[in-house]
Amino acid sequence: MAFLPYSNQVVVNSQGAKVGGLAIVSIGTANSTGNPPFPLAPIYSNASGTPLNNPFFADQDGNYTFYAAPGVYKVSIQFLTSSFLLPITLGQGF
Repeated sequence: MAFLPYSNQVVVNSQGAKVGGLAIVSIGTANSTGNPPFPLAPIYSNASGTPLNNPFFADQDGNYTFYAAPGVYKVSIQFLTSSFLLPITLGQGF
């Protein structure tokens, strides 16, 4: 099975600076609750299915990428005392 990619950039702080590697990214399933979400979804570092730790840190520029099976997920971004939850859909028909 080929997994689908999702890429995004972490929001900037109140001064407009990228939060970089200080942001923690957690990927939950469609039925996850809370923030950070639980349970966590299986995610991968490439389309071939190499496992990726979940949660993981954004890179130094605040970018993050993961691969997952088609479906609905909840992406949680945590930075210091701030956090937000973003619902996403990978693939069509979900």
